[in-house]
Amino acid sequence: AATDLGDLLSRVRQVDSQPPASHFVIYMLRSLVPINEFYLRLPSLIFVEIGLVFLFLLVNLLWGERIALVTLVLAQFSPFLCHYAAESRNYGLWFLLIVTSFHCMLAWLRCLASQESKGYWLWASLWGLANGMGLWVQIFHCFEILGQAIMCLVLFVSLPGVRSRAGSKSSFLLAQAIAGLLFLPWVMILLSETGAGRIGVGWTRQFSLVSAAYCLFAFFFGFSLGPNLPELHLLHLSEIIEKTAVPLGAAGFSIGVASLLYFNRLRQDFRNLRSRWELLPLLIYPLASVMGPVALALATGFPLHPRHLLYVWWLVPLVLGITSTSKPAKYIVAIIFAIQLYALGNSLFND
Repeated sequence: AATDLGDLLSRVRQVDSQPPASHFVIYMLRSLVPINEFYLRLPSLIFVEIGLVFLFLLVNLLWGERIALVTLVLAQFSPFLCHYAAESRNYGLWFLLIVTSFHCMLAWLRCLASQESKGYWLWASLWGLANGMGLWVQIFHCFEILGQAIMCLVLFVSLPGVRSRAGSKSSFLLAQAIAGLLFLPWVMILLSETGAGRIGVGWTRQFSLVSAAYCLFAFFFGFSLGPNLPELHLLHLSEIIEKTAVPLGAAGFSIGVASLLYFNRLRQDFRNLRSRWELLPLLIYPLASVMGPVALALATGFPLHPRHLLYVWWLVPLVLGITSTSKPAKYIVAIIFAIQLYALGNSLFND
């Protein structure tokens, strides 16, 4: 029970390695709602539900209402997202800011393409604001910003007409400057401290190639398809497979087929000039934003967990939504969705 914001900041730095925005939210609600487990978890659920609205809006902006609705349903019942929607940590708020910042970036690009000068200055400012707030929630949001920036730079290089529009480069720099300036106070706090907060949780697993497979598994099926969350972190891979061969086999088959659908879509986009723009959000953005955390994990032994890559998770329901437009693929997506529902039920009622 912090006595004021200064005391809250001090307490957060003693027990957490992340910026304090989500703690501030709970602190500000302390006089409005009872302080119990339900109300401590409720903000995360609310943030996720609002974030799903923005996810629908950004998918609808690029792919239309049908794919946006399918993506929304798949995301709403995702075992991975539901896990963090039920927690009192910062990931529900981070998800909201991830999809909000991406939506603002798309709106900024759309205004540039249509030469709406007032619009793109406004959306550039909102884009920077959302990213600055995201940094106050999770430091790994910097990799989200990196992925967005590289995607925009690739677009500028490939479309000189957009790059040459008046204010295109300056509004882009404005967005990055706003995000950096908003986060600067926290950087100053970190630089002024001699100690550090507690990093992560009590159980960790060093990053390896198996970790990459684990992240992909978690993105699809959360932490309760077969092994529970502690078992996933503490048991050896051979023990996990031996105990839960059937559900993991079904998950592996689903992820393998979904990956084939994804690469087939990329192949189609590369061949078709009219849909080649899809390579930016579906390929350039995830590659550019994930390379930083992977390099950090390989260089320092940082135990990279799926939650650190939440900013690319939303591509999973999106890709499934896009590929479900063809008749054979929609049955595969339906099977994957059924397994996800089983995993979600297992998480809610059996853990």
